[in-house]
Order: sequence, then C-alpha cells, then structure tokens
Amino acid sequence: MAPLTPRALLLLLVTSWLLAAPARAGTVVLISPDAGSEPSWVGKKLDLSPYLGNLGTPGDFKVFSFKDGERRVTVLDVTPWKKGWREVVESTITGADEANGTAFFEDFMIPGRQLLSGSELYDDGLRLYAKKPAKGLKLLVDPRKPQRLKQKTLLFLGDAKIGTARRQAVWTIVGVDDVSTPSGSYPNALRAVSVSGLHLRAPPEDVVYTWNVVSWYAKNVGLVRTEVDVEVTVNGIPQLPDSWDEELLSGRIGGLDFP
Repeated sequence: MAPLTPRALLLLLVTSWLLAAPARAGTVVLISPDAGSEPSWVGKKLDLSPYLGNLGTPGDFKVFSFKDGERRVTVLDVTPWKKGWREVVESTITGADEANGTAFFEDFMIPGRQLLSGSELYDDGLRLYAKKPAKGLKLLVDPRKPQRLKQKTLLFLGDAKIGTARRQAVWTIVGVDDVSTPSGSYPNALRAVSVSGLHLRAPPEDVVYTWNVVSWYAKNVGLVRTEVDVEVTVNGIPQLPDSWDEELLSGRIGGLDFP
C-alpha cells in the first residue's frame, strides 16, 4: 500500500486546524468592520473564546453537510490540561464516496488565551504525531490583525515513521454576518478567512496542499458554515482542484439537542 492513499489525503483536508468542533459558551459583542463607521473593537482586545474554543461536553456533536454526505464531529473526551482543557474529537464522514472514513484529533484550550493543536489519527493507520501541542489561534486579540500559525509533526503509518508534516496558515477576521443553515439562524456570526498550507514528506511521495477557507462562527455554538477551495500537488504534479461547502445541520451542545 502506498504511504498516502487518496482517501487519507482528502481526510487530512477535511480535519484541518480551522474546522472546529463544538465551542464553549461565553459572551462577546461584535460589530462588522465592513460597516461604514469605525468598528467598536478598534483599539480593544477581543475574546474569541465563545466563537473558537473547542471545549464541549463528552457526547456533544455537530453534523455538517459534506458533498453528497455528512460529516459528524463528536467530542469523545475532555480532561484538565494546565490552565485549560484537552479535548479528543472524532470526525466521521459518510455518504461521500472516497472521502468516507473516520479521523481522531486532539485540541487544547486555555480560555481567553490560546488554542493549541495536537496529534491526528486516521482509520487507515496514518498518524500525524505531535511531540507537544502547537500554538494555534490566540483568543484575546486585536481582531484587525492577522494571526499566523505553524506546526511540525512526525508522519506515521501504523508504527512505522514514514516522514514529516508541516502546516502553516494565516487567519484573519473580516467581519460578521447573519447566517442561516438547516440547524437555525445565527445573527452576527464571526466571519474569518484563512490561507493555509500543508507539506507532507513521505518518500517517495512529496505532497503539498494549498487551500483557502471562509468560515463563520456563531457565539456559543462555534463553526456553523465553511467554504473550502483546495489545490494539491503530488511530487510536483498538480492534481485536480477540489472545493466544497459545509453547513451545520444539527447537533448537541452541553447535552442539549438542536434544532
């Protein structure tokens, strides 16, 4: 079997840093920087925890549309970690042909300060192993400024190390919108754009992803919609580009089902 199967490559895209799981509740007031007047957050720190924090209750889940199928994200475990929490999440895709499968990944949160990302495991044995959590998005920020992220991991297939992986991203808040999905309506959802790269070195394969993502996050709910455009090269040869949208269909947060 080749070190990196096409399905594993697509799953890697789906479970990227910025497609977050259920979020911790909180209170934030946002005014769109697209408005004609100067936004109220200018010169102030904004706490993004209620929008981006991946903390949930074990058993909480979200179901998103994904191509012709669905992606279900379930919180498996939440444990104390330093001044915050560690969360283990399962992401399962069904009804989407070559993308069907399950992945597990870990996130870390220090409320009001930092999101961090850890290791990832895929059901075909592919694993991105992080020796320690990588700093992700800062949660108390000047929202006008882009955030830059990076992470290095080891790449395993089963118990065998086959290479390395490197991620980089730039994530920027660009406004707020009223968003409606099959799960409900979300006024003043935070809109963010990101440009990301993922470089996998697993001889004889060298794979580079470049993707552009627009994401909307609702207060106390987290991710509710995302638009993804992807380009991939394998050993320097461009592959067919891919794109998809995801919308929140239903879920459970804090033990309460919705819609």
